[in-house]
Amino acid sequence: MLHSSQVHPASVSGKPAIVPDPNTPAPSAIVSDCASFIYAHGSDKEKVRAILCHITYHAIHDRFEEGRDLLLMSKLQDSISNSNHIPNMILFNRMMVTLGLCAFRQGRIWDAFNCLSDIASSRLRELLAQGLNKYGNNDRNSEQEKAERRRQTPYHQQLNIDLIEASHLICAMLLEIPNMAKEGLSGDNRRRVISKHFRKQVEIYNRQIFTGPPENTRDHIMAATKALMAGDWKTCYDMLADLSVWQLVPGKDSKKNIQKILKENIKEQTLRTFLFTYSSNYDRWVDKDGRSEATTVYCIVLYN
Repeated sequence: MLHSSQVHPASVSGKPAIVPDPNTPAPSAIVSDCASFIYAHGSDKEKVRAILCHITYHAIHDRFEEGRDLLLMSKLQDSISNSNHIPNMILFNRMMVTLGLCAFRQGRIWDAFNCLSDIASSRLRELLAQGLNKYGNNDRNSEQEKAERRRQTPYHQQLNIDLIEASHLICAMLLEIPNMAKEGLSGDNRRRVISKHFRKQVEIYNRQIFTGPPENTRDHIMAATKALMAGDWKTCYDMLADLSVWQLVPGKDSKKNIQKILKENIKEQTLRTFLFTYSSNYDRWVDKDGRSEATTVYCIVLYN
């Protein structure tokens, strides 16, 4: 029998749990009622802020479609740049990033890329108010600097920059690499660029004289890109599956869900890249149903 000093007195009651009150409305209903009240009685700036917070609330709880529909109905993307209200513009950027991360957690690669591309491609810290802008020597006076510092997001509310960049670059990789392989197959001089930022990162990585083992998240993604271009999906997946940033994704078994999403998408895009790159080296024939039997062989070989 254990001594009383070795057992916490509260442990005899079992694991603590919160018993919901049936008379209390759900949190989502409370948020919706509060937002509706502001929509009806608030000023224009307050209405914009309420919409942004409402969309962010949906994104945090993995309700991407509800947040996307609310964003499209509000048409904030067309009007927010003309508002000249910097706090709301910062909140809009944070909302778009949160919505993009929500889409990435659900495997919506194209939606995640569209949400993250404009913000994550340049000046990410400044757009999220998590770092000061880099001006010239005479472009900012002391009052402007103080105002900018007051607008900075508190540390406990900041979004992880490494997680945002990893999600954005992986989405760009899965979309851009098959697109680049398709350009080489068609031989058309008119390029359809999906992500200029990603192509620039690939060019910088390929220009390096010596490429050592990957050290940070971006290096792992660039090494995985090189493996994907070569048709090696297993190496590409291994480079991305165990990144430390997946520990920051909220939710139970979130890392396993991210790994499952990555595995399926990497397999599919590696197959497309392989077919676009090496299809000219194989003879094609079509069966009686109009399907390419050679393509079926490629799928079996690549997935195994």
